[in-house]
Amino acid sequence: KPRWPKKRQVAVKAAHCLRHGSTPGLPFQNFAIMAEAGAIGAAVAAGAAGAFGYNRGNYMYDAEMRWERFASAREYANQQSEQYRGDIRNLAALTVKKSTLWAVTCTLCMALDVALYCAGRLGLHGPSPPAWIMGLWLTNNAASFAFMALGTILSLHAGFRANAASVHLL
Repeated sequence: KPRWPKKRQVAVKAAHCLRHGSTPGLPFQNFAIMAEAGAIGAAVAAGAAGAFGYNRGNYMYDAEMRWERFASAREYANQQSEQYRGDIRNLAALTVKKSTLWAVTCTLCMALDVALYCAGRLGLHGPSPPAWIMGLWLTNNAASFAFMALGTILSLHAGFRANAASVHLL
């Protein structure tokens, strides 16, 4: 290594680089290759920027339509949910109404059974029928009362169960 002063070493290195077409920090690299690589990099960057700008433009153009699609889908889902809830409420109300009518009918029949049972006999304005017929009639009257009581209980249970199912499904 020559022992020249620092300024002399820098000057020699710079002259060498200029002769051979390289940069002072990177020995023996060609300026033409670096220029070509820079041009390729600039072209790629310009192409990427153009593609990004194109895609961004499409994305921004579609943003409003995407939001409309999202909002309308949510709105339709809410309407569908409300329709489902309305159907459940209507079915439960229908069941409750019918079972309430059955309960009222059974209760009126029970009142009639009690009124006939308390009289103690058939044919109040004439002679009494034979005892065997009265036995059959009183037994059937008591069975009718029991079935009407069972019908009242089951119809009330059906109404309460329909309300509970409606609450459970909603």
